[in-house]
Amino acid sequence: MVGLYYFEESASHRQLLDLTLYDSIVPTFPGDTVNAPASVNSDRNVKADAKSKAIFTQATYTPAILDDRLSVTVGGRYTKDERSATRTFLKNHSVYGALPGEVGASNDQEFSKFNPSVTVNMNWSNELSTYAKVVTGYKAGGSSEAGPIGNFGITFDPEEVTTYEIGMKSYWWDQRVRLNVAAYYSEFDDMQLAFAADPIDSSVVQSQNAGSATVRGGEIELMVMPIDDLTFTLDISLLDAEFDEVEVLAGTAFDPGFNPYSPYHVGQNIKNVFVMPYAPEKSFNLGAEYVAYRFEQGDITAHVNYRWQDEQALTANAGSAVPNHKNSWQPSFGTLDARLTLAFKLPRGDSAKIGLWGKNVLNKEYKTHVIGQGGAVNAPDQFTGAEVLAGYNSQAVAWAEPPSYGVELVYEY
Repeated sequence: MVGLYYFEESASHRQLLDLTLYDSIVPTFPGDTVNAPASVNSDRNVKADAKSKAIFTQATYTPAILDDRLSVTVGGRYTKDERSATRTFLKNHSVYGALPGEVGASNDQEFSKFNPSVTVNMNWSNELSTYAKVVTGYKAGGSSEAGPIGNFGITFDPEEVTTYEIGMKSYWWDQRVRLNVAAYYSEFDDMQLAFAADPIDSSVVQSQNAGSATVRGGEIELMVMPIDDLTFTLDISLLDAEFDEVEVLAGTAFDPGFNPYSPYHVGQNIKNVFVMPYAPEKSFNLGAEYVAYRFEQGDITAHVNYRWQDEQALTANAGSAVPNHKNSWQPSFGTLDARLTLAFKLPRGDSAKIGLWGKNVLNKEYKTHVIGQGGAVNAPDQFTGAEVLAGYNSQAVAWAEPPSYGVELVYEY
């Protein structure tokens, strides 16, 4: 197999923001200050262009040994990316007036990479196979649309990963049991991180490259059908993701030349400040499906599913070294969903389904998203210059919906 890929995109995004600062220090008379609410209005307008071109190939070879049960697949892809962007970012303060901004800031980048892969598969029988593979991946670099004023020229490099994986796919007990197991180990270089870069305004987000990261994981998929009309499923995911090195880069909030209150220095490894976001250590799905009634033209099926997920960080700069870092984490939760479906065939050969469904039927109260208020490093208040200490001392929370129920009608022809 040989193929060509081409992608072109133009985008524009304008964001108008009105931020009220209830605890800001507003000067009144010389030597006197009072606590009074103030507001910041910002207007950020970004235009971007992206092009990506690639050629890829893949071939499978089955040597004339082992009854043709062994196969080797080799692939490769060469990619070239072009990215450019311009930004105008203006701010006004209700007390201080117009703040320093930028007009027509721009950046222009090009990247290219060749990524090979190889997979070895062994079919031990019609119901059992094992595999081992090594794959490489690449993600183009870019710039931070929401980065601080003056930082739009600070871009980030491509991210690269090499993943090693072994696994088994199998059927047992006259195909009433399906068991698939996989274990993988991934090494990331220059991993791209996006993190809040302003202790007051959480809409300011900067991206940079981490030095390196390692992700270890495993997955188990199990299906058991003890009788013809009853099926149980269990999916388990285990994950161990950590940063090996996150280097302080010049021009970021961790650079003391850019932020005089930063306790770090350029080139220092601050991996304990960071954590892999959206990477819960454990999660599982447990489901059961039962065909409760069969008739000549259809059936009635009941299905329940319980999903549980471990706690996870929702921003990269919420590692153990950041005070109150768990205010930027989503706590663990589990929810139960249910469905009852009537499926039947219609006289002309088409079919229909009527489904009654319920989500979160146990009325579990959990946080679907959390935004920690604060930052990962000591920084100056953008208006007064006073030191704002690192940490997430409060959080903005989006809560899950209460139980919801509905009817689904499907017609197929």
